[in-house]
Amino acid sequence: PLAGVLVTVAGATPAIIERVGARPTLVGSLVVLAAGLVWLSFASSDAQFSQQVLGPSLLIGLGLGGAFVTTTQLSVDGVED
Repeated sequence: PLAGVLVTVAGATPAIIERVGARPTLVGSLVVLAAGLVWLSFASSDAQFSQQVLGPSLLIGLGLGGAFVTTTQLSVDGVED
């Protein structure tokens, strides 16, 4: 599920960047990623996947997909072909 969300969000991120800008997209992505990581940190060692791991994994995928694409776009911004 994490990889599926990551790929889906990565495909949609350029349109989001065009609409709201790179900085808000990156900040939002990193906040969502951090929220997923914090949520996952509360899972116990015998956690049920569907109850305690799936939700945080989806948030992590959402944040990673947005952050990877945004940082890549920012790193090549202004570079000539």
